[in-house]
Amino acid sequence: MIVTLAGHVDHGKTSLVNAITGVVTDRLKEEAERGLTINLGFAYLQQAQQTLGFVDVPGHQKFIHNMVAGVSAHQCALLVVAADDGPMPQTVEHLQIMQVLGLKHGVIAITKVDRVEPARVAEVETLVRELTANSFLADAPTVQVCSLKGTGISELVAEINLLAQTTASIAPANPRLAIDRAFTLKGQGVVVTGTLHCGTLNVDDELFLFPKGQRVRIRSMHVQDADASTAHTGDRCALNISGSNVTLADVGRGQWLMANPPTPHQRLVAQFELLENFPRALKHWTSVHLYQGTSHSLAQLALLEHTQLNPGESGLVELNCNLPLNAKRGDRLVLRDFGQDQTLGGATILSNSRWAGRRRAPERLQRIYRDQTGTAEQHFTWGLDQGGLALTDFQQLWDLTQVQMDALVAQNSCAVHDGRAVSEAQLSSWSEAIIAALEQAKTPDGLNKAELQTALPQLQAADLTLGLWHLSGAKKIQVTGGRHQLPGSTVQLNDAEAKLLALLTKHLDSDQPPSLGDISKASGTSLDAIKRGAKPLAAKGELVLVGDNRAFLPQRFLALASLAVKLDNFSVKDFRDASGLGRNIVIDVLERMDAKGFTRRDGNARRVVGDLSLLSR
Repeated sequence: MIVTLAGHVDHGKTSLVNAITGVVTDRLKEEAERGLTINLGFAYLQQAQQTLGFVDVPGHQKFIHNMVAGVSAHQCALLVVAADDGPMPQTVEHLQIMQVLGLKHGVIAITKVDRVEPARVAEVETLVRELTANSFLADAPTVQVCSLKGTGISELVAEINLLAQTTASIAPANPRLAIDRAFTLKGQGVVVTGTLHCGTLNVDDELFLFPKGQRVRIRSMHVQDADASTAHTGDRCALNISGSNVTLADVGRGQWLMANPPTPHQRLVAQFELLENFPRALKHWTSVHLYQGTSHSLAQLALLEHTQLNPGESGLVELNCNLPLNAKRGDRLVLRDFGQDQTLGGATILSNSRWAGRRRAPERLQRIYRDQTGTAEQHFTWGLDQGGLALTDFQQLWDLTQVQMDALVAQNSCAVHDGRAVSEAQLSSWSEAIIAALEQAKTPDGLNKAELQTALPQLQAADLTLGLWHLSGAKKIQVTGGRHQLPGSTVQLNDAEAKLLALLTKHLDSDQPPSLGDISKASGTSLDAIKRGAKPLAAKGELVLVGDNRAFLPQRFLALASLAVKLDNFSVKDFRDASGLGRNIVIDVLERMDAKGFTRRDGNARRVVGDLSLLSR
């Protein structure tokens, strides 16, 4: 059981943790000098039946961002209120934040009872009951304590243990851990700490680091400050991780470890509720501070249903964030005003879909309304009907395993290409429109993608891409140099193009093709004339231009692409050694493949992520 303390500054949270565990959680020099908690502090009480972990959070308004980072929905709340002060501004705000983040149970501690008369203690308890009346702590037990004398400490621990016994079971989910700290240990490497927001982790599990996507392995772990081999939802974990390209500079607060490869999102649709005590109405396109897990970003809040929201009202919003978020359906977000003076309220993520059209267009809102209900299976079907969906986005939003995703694809009549699924009926409709456009064009060279997009404005760019892929695979069209033609069409070259192609072919049909500058010198032809003439030849598929001064014959370039497929995961040096080309030429070739979506760079390595057909577009 993990217990998160909350309450106003100087109400005794750190002293209370010390009285329970014997640990002083204020470990920073500045905290000791100022007598003020600044960062998160952790302490543990080892018991026969279970270990209690305590997260001591800052109570000062200035450090609210650190307070939010210490709260997880599956923790137990310990609301701390000093008997002399009674409820104060951050008492209220911390309670609101825990409510927004979905905490379900907790205990209330009235501290410093030795400093006041019993009547004042009773008065403060009444005030606390009024404050928590409409919150998740409405029926929470209240314990009066004095940390210095130890009064009430055993009773408080007993109440927390009782809550642990009555806590409802947690539904299975893919693991996601919010990182709040990272450091290195001699002989072990990188260690990250954080709260496991959902799922189960085991030693030797492979995970992905959000947002960059590096793959890491758990070498060892501590759970609740003890060696462990398994961690469960809500646990405080310290994980010793390893990865081929992961150093301490790659990890830190605000990042996540997760089971699925991450898809960062900066534009989300959510249900938002403005707190009743916020002093003014909220206007469209308000700048806010947004907190998710241990991350903190700025965002623009766009109202989708209203011109403004009044305190206590709720509505659909779109969040446009300056940093990527790890978006999962149902995730709770905390929003604070731009001046960071007060909490605005909470938002619950509904969708990470990139809806096209005007923000408040009725047809767009209807799609969003449908997003508010339904199962993953229903949403998958709806997504196919609406023109297709991005599988990685859908998998992350609904927290599905790869097995579950494969089952959804198999259960539905759909085609999948480049990570996007679309219904076969929709794909057929797009394909028919493309064929009709090519027939109407009546040009032997066919149309390139831009020309097809102009001829078919009703198709989104992604729809056109899928339709062309389908037709090419079915051999209903042929693609030459990025131009799409009906079968039997031939590329037409004029006399000047044919003459230049013959000249270039003589020099380029080699394992070590020279640069265009070298060809210019050897042939006595102007370099500018060669470059001008090479562009239409490349457009017609007769050449592949690489960099500013180099070209390949298509068959030679495809041979290099086939070499990349064989190498699979490789560095520039690997490709240089295998191809025999110079380093500068290799870099130009690989950057061309990257630009076409055939390869993808990850640090110093590349891997093939597309098929050879991408290089002919």
